[in-house]
Amino acid sequence: PKILFVFGFLYQTQIDNTMGIEATTVLRGLASGSVLAGTGMLAMGLGVIDIDPTMGSVANVFLEPVGLPLNPFLAVLGSCKILGVLSLWNVGPMPKSLGMIGLAMSALCGAAGHYVVEGGAAAIPPIVYLGILGLLVFFESKKADQKIE
Repeated sequence: PKILFVFGFLYQTQIDNTMGIEATTVLRGLASGSVLAGTGMLAMGLGVIDIDPTMGSVANVFLEPVGLPLNPFLAVLGSCKILGVLSLWNVGPMPKSLGMIGLAMSALCGAAGHYVVEGGAAAIPPIVYLGILGLLVFFESKKADQKIE
């Protein structure tokens, strides 16, 4: 019920822009929070800060079966998250479509890893993030359709 209200509000804001701000800007802002996680991952991967035990456990769900080391993985993933968020704002070398796919895959793997390590409730934030990215794609496609007409 509450999520339907939020979706309706964002949709109406996108259609007539009554609030003076587009829904895509709000959603991009919400999605940009993962730049903080990316910065932390990059710092952990480079050894600037200690690796968070939970993050290490979540990543190792995917890394141990294939024998990949944790530090380089975190450095690469953190860099990709940062570039992905920048691409949402059309900044940097990464195309927006590739950035969206990378952010979605990272959230999907994060949800699976958190579910395995910590249980069901820990997988909710990455799933909500996937929903935000999905809404962003939806509203940007509507915006593109309006420009065509």
